[in-house]
Amino acid sequence: MKRLNLDEIKDIELSLLIEFDKLCKKNGLYYTLCGGTLLGAVRHRGFIPWDDDIDILMPRPDYDRLLNNLYIDRRTLPTHMEFVSWKEGSSNFLFIKLMDNRTKVVVDYLNPALGGKHIWIDIFPIGGNQRLCCA
Repeated sequence: MKRLNLDEIKDIELSLLIEFDKLCKKNGLYYTLCGGTLLGAVRHRGFIPWDDDIDILMPRPDYDRLLNNLYIDRRTLPTHMEFVSWKEGSSNFLFIKLMDNRTKVVVDYLNPALGGKHIWIDIFPIGGNQRLCCA
């Protein structure tokens, strides 16, 4: 098993984000970056140097469509990428993760049975029907 450095992990996470973006565009789903991911995109034109994850927000209606796989064409996703969620029993986290199942995460504090077994991006719902926008 090859141990990945932080740059290699970020490259995999970025590929997850790129494929997620394609899926959202194809299916009319809205999302926005948030937290350190948004700060890194604006301030560093990429990742914050010490950050090691990607966080996404989706309005509740779009999030629910994704969670329930309603009218979502997932054929654009490569076969090595998979969504996990509490709803389908593949994760104990209360939000969706998109994982790259070619990887394996080994961290002492993370139980693989709880949805942290592969490199991932986190997708969080935000309430209401409003979409975020910039004026």
